Amino acid sequence: MSKIIIERESPGKLEFKELPSQCALGGYFWRAAKSKGSPKLSVAVMSHRNLESLKACVGCLLDFAPAGLDYELVLMDNASEDGGETLAFMESVFHPRKKIIAMKDNMGPYFNAARGWSVLWSHCEGDYILHLNDDHFVTENAIFNMIRALDSDDSIGMVNPVSSNAWMGQNPGLSFGSSEEMQAAAKAFNAYDPKKWEERIYVAAVAWMFRRELLGCLTPANPFGPELCYDIAIRLAGYRVMLLGDSWVHHNHDYSQKESYGFAGDSPAKIRQREYISRSTAHLSFGLSFFGDICAFEKPLASIMSPPIKETPALLSVDVKAGQGLLDLKNALRARGIFNATSAAFSSEAKYYPILYTVADEVILDRVSHIREALSARKFDLIIAGVPVNLYLDPMGLLEALLEALNPGGQLLFKLRNTSSAAYAQKMLGIADAAPDMPTVISETTLAQRLAAMGCPGALILPGEFLGSHNEIEAANLISASCPEEKREELRARMLIRDFHVRATRPV
Repeated sequence: MSKIIIERESPGKLEFKELPSQCALGGYFWRAAKSKGSPKLSVAVMSHRNLESLKACVGCLLDFAPAGLDYELVLMDNASEDGGETLAFMESVFHPRKKIIAMKDNMGPYFNAARGWSVLWSHCEGDYILHLNDDHFVTENAIFNMIRALDSDDSIGMVNPVSSNAWMGQNPGLSFGSSEEMQAAAKAFNAYDPKKWEERIYVAAVAWMFRRELLGCLTPANPFGPELCYDIAIRLAGYRVMLLGDSWVHHNHDYSQKESYGFAGDSPAKIRQREYISRSTAHLSFGLSFFGDICAFEKPLASIMSPPIKETPALLSVDVKAGQGLLDLKNALRARGIFNATSAAFSSEAKYYPILYTVADEVILDRVSHIREALSARKFDLIIAGVPVNLYLDPMGLLEALLEALNPGGQLLFKLRNTSSAAYAQKMLGIADAAPDMPTVISETTLAQRLAAMGCPGALILPGEFLGSHNEIEAANLISASCPEEKREELRARMLIRDFHVRATRPV
C-alpha cells in the first residue's frame, strides 16, 4: 500500500467577501487546492519520431524561457520506436524539475492528440500549461508575453502566439534564413502590446498556453478535431481564447509541402484525406460546420469601420453565424485602443445560441422580418451584418430597421452581393444551375441612392475579395471577343462572385 500526502500551498478555509465571476471562481478553487511548491508554469512537450526537431525544440525552450521563471518540464515520448534514442535524449536534458513519460504504443494522429495530450497534461502541476509539439520552437519573450496575457485577465483561458507555417491568418510572414536570424527577427517582433491581440472562436494551435483549472473541460468530443473541441469547451466554460499578435514562435512544419508529422510513407492523397476529415467533422460534435459557421471571419468588413465616437460603444451583430464576425469587430476596436464595449447578437438560427452567448452580452433570436420589434427601440453605435443584405427577402426594409437602430454618428457595416457575376448570369439564362440562391438585384449606385434617401448620404462602398472557386473561364466566355482587352479585364473582374463592403453612417 502506498500513502499519498498532499500539503496545500494556501491551507485553511476559502472565504469570499463578494461573489466572484465564473472565471475568477475557477481560479480561486484551483489556487485553494494547489499543492505546496507547485510551479507557475508546466511546459509539456510531446514527441514522436522527430528527434532532431525535438532537440531544437528543447534547446530553444532552455535558452529562451524567461530568466527566473519557476517552471517544470514534462517530456513525453509518444512511442517513437527508434531504439530508445528519443528517451535517451530526454534523460540527458538537464532541468531541475523534469518528468519523462514514455508511451508504449502509438494510437495514430487523431486519437493520439485526443488521448496523448490528456495523459501528458495530467502530469502537469503548474498554474499554466504550455503545450509544445516537437516542432514548436519558442523565441525570446514569447513565453513571457503569454504568461503576462493570462495574468492580465481572469477571463482569458487560453492564449496562442502567431507563428510561421500556420493557417487561419496566424502567420505574420517573418523572414529569416537561419536560426540566428529567426531569433533576431522574433526578438524585434515580440514587444508586448495588448492592442495586437485577437479574440477567436478557433485558433490553429501552435505552442498554446492555458490555465490548469481548465483540464476538467478539455475532453475532445471529436477526435478528428480536438483543437476545435478544446477552444469551444473553453468558451462554453466562460473563458476566452486569444491569438497574441505580439508574440511569435517558429512552427517547423511546412503545411504547403504537406508534411505528415513523421508518419513516413503517407501519400499526398492520404494526407489530404486526414486534413479534410479534421476540418469537416466539427458538426459531429457541435452541429456547426467548421468553415461556414465557426470560421466565418468578417475582418475585411470590420476594417472599414471609422473610429467610433464613444469610448465604450454599443455593438450589435446580425446573423454573423457562430459569432466570429462580432469578435472581429471587437478586435478592430481593440486595435484602436478601445478595450470595452457592450454587445448584443441577433440571430435567425437557434443553433448558434449557445456559442453566441460566449461572444455577446445578450443574444436575441427571432425572424429577420421581426428585427425592428426584437430590438425594441434600442440604439447602437456599431452594427455589423454577416449575410449580404440582398440575400434577404426584404433588403431595404432590413436596412431601414438597422439604420433606425443607430445612434447619431453610428455606423452600419454590411455586405452587398454582386449580381453581375457570371454564375448568376448563367443561372438567369438557364445555362447552368450552379449558382447559389439568387440575390435581389441591387447595383452599387442604386444602393447609395437608397441609403441617401434613408438619411445616410456618402456611404462607403468597396469591392471585396472574390468568393469561392468559380471558373474565370466561364466569365470570359460571356464577354464578346470584340471587346477591347482593357475593358475585358474590367468586365471579367466584375463578373466573378464577390461581396461589396459597405459602411453607412448616421449623421450626428
